[in-house]
Amino acid sequence: MSTEEGFLDIDGGKIWYKIYGADSSGIPLVVVHGGPGFSHDYMEPLNGLADERPVIFYDQTDCGNSTKSDDQSRWNVEYLGRELKQVCEALKLRRCHALGHSFASSIVISCLVEAKCEAITSLILANPMLNGQQLYDGICSAIASMPEEHCAVLTSAINSDKADNPASSPFTAEQFEKAATAIYKRFYCRLEPWPDCLYRSIEKQNISFYNHTIGQSLFNFTGLLRNYDIMDKLGGITVPVLLMWGAHECVNLDTDIVTFYNNKIPGARSVVFNESSHMAHLEETEAYLKAVSGFLRKIETGN
Repeated sequence: MSTEEGFLDIDGGKIWYKIYGADSSGIPLVVVHGGPGFSHDYMEPLNGLADERPVIFYDQTDCGNSTKSDDQSRWNVEYLGRELKQVCEALKLRRCHALGHSFASSIVISCLVEAKCEAITSLILANPMLNGQQLYDGICSAIASMPEEHCAVLTSAINSDKADNPASSPFTAEQFEKAATAIYKRFYCRLEPWPDCLYRSIEKQNISFYNHTIGQSLFNFTGLLRNYDIMDKLGGITVPVLLMWGAHECVNLDTDIVTFYNNKIPGARSVVFNESSHMAHLEETEAYLKAVSGFLRKIETGN
């Protein structure tokens, strides 16, 4: 399996990319990482599809191996959607599939519907974050489901100005860290230990990018995405869509999320991974790759 790696000149910066299976004849799959502010690393298991098609990873502006501009005007879905279109153009992709995980599901939708990227022939929305209020409600439900010792700490955080004034919380930083870790390991990645590729993305995370879009933490959700909503764009999707969910992620606690999005995107197909939370591609990798591969093959064969 051949690989290709380099940098693309986009908006005056250098966007890092890597292609697994670069010599494959299949329609490429472009993998778009979430975070916000993460690098591509935690999505690496998707390179398991490179035996049938090129699998393209890239780091968004100010992320991972790409240019660090610290230009906050780029830290939004609309810009990153246009950036994805430019990545497709720079790689001369006439046709491609786009997979966006979490926050990046909004990016691939924006690229298709707002930036009018004609190369994208299908979307895979993996554990999508398309509405800030929905995410906030899910976080609150997740906190309420935790043992009292953790629930009290995180409830204090989400209902206070702890992001700006840590002294306003009656709990210590160590208690907050312990509670946050417990909720991440229950609702975001249930593997023990977490895989190395996830730790690499965490280590490389652009914290300023994350603070700007989310807040000081997921439990002080005060950033740009708090009021974000791309729901009104879903009707403009004209390509096949696969929705992928983990049965144990926080947005599933109080809502039949599968039915909700199937009604929003007519014709969309859905897969739920019963042993997974927000990182199904890490938690149930074999089943995940099989689901993606099967979806793409059906599209390409017309079945």
